[in-house]
Amino acid sequence: LFSLALAENHFIRCGIHNELNDTNRLRSRPQKHTYSLSPNEKFKVHYDTIGIDAPNLEDINNNTIPDYIEEVGIASEYIDSMLVSVMNYLPPMPDDDNIYDIYIDNRPYLYYGVNKADLDSLLNHIGSSYIIIDNEYEQGEFYTQGIDAMKVTLAHEYFHAIQRSYINSSSLTYPNILYFAEMTATWIEDIIYPDINDYIDSGWLSFFYNDPEISISDTDGYSIALYAHYLSSVVDTSSSLDDSIIKKILENFSSSINAHSVMESTLQSSYNTNFMDTWIE
Repeated sequence: LFSLALAENHFIRCGIHNELNDTNRLRSRPQKHTYSLSPNEKFKVHYDTIGIDAPNLEDINNNTIPDYIEEVGIASEYIDSMLVSVMNYLPPMPDDDNIYDIYIDNRPYLYYGVNKADLDSLLNHIGSSYIIIDNEYEQGEFYTQGIDAMKVTLAHEYFHAIQRSYINSSSLTYPNILYFAEMTATWIEDIIYPDINDYIDSGWLSFFYNDPEISISDTDGYSIALYAHYLSSVVDTSSSLDDSIIKKILENFSSSINAHSVMESTLQSSYNTNFMDTWIE
């Protein structure tokens, strides 16, 4: 019964879905008591010092920054270096101060995190975004707990920020793109943190495996991350991190806002195969 209950809640893992039905279109960014800059000042980690959203304030090295907040800043810079410097993805679209913002709060059950787009006064997406993650990822609330859960959530949500640099930000949650956005954001978790297998060890795969004849566009995206692994390790045999098939597909979104069409054209033009053959395999 517990497994069934978890399977029914797979869809709240990442809040990017909520942009489709966001009733608070005039939302403002969260207000927190303070923030800490990451070591190289590329990220601001905003957090409360009291209340339900506050992280554990333990500060073993006595530098006035809670250890959890330090770990968030370190992980963020590692993820950014992997994606932008090593894998050669475009960086996220900048906001006013060109420092990416991460907010810490007490997330609901199984709701690991969210990447939210910034809006202008006319409610248009402007490309920049910010991330909200949990303050501790406690046992009983998430499949993976603690620092490990924080790391893969940041990798997932930051990849959504990078996706917005390739795909029009207002289109990212369209049904014909959303599954691809979630599939590749889940895939990147395992590329950056191969020893943290939240999406495999948990119930995220069941949505697809319980109905393997489902159309790819009707999946939740999380459950088909293995298809992205198949593309990047079997179809793309180059093993080149800075010119991977997923990056090529993202680059080809400039000519379409339909993920199936973009995957099909990329597979045909660069890999001498097609979507149908790879999906069946």
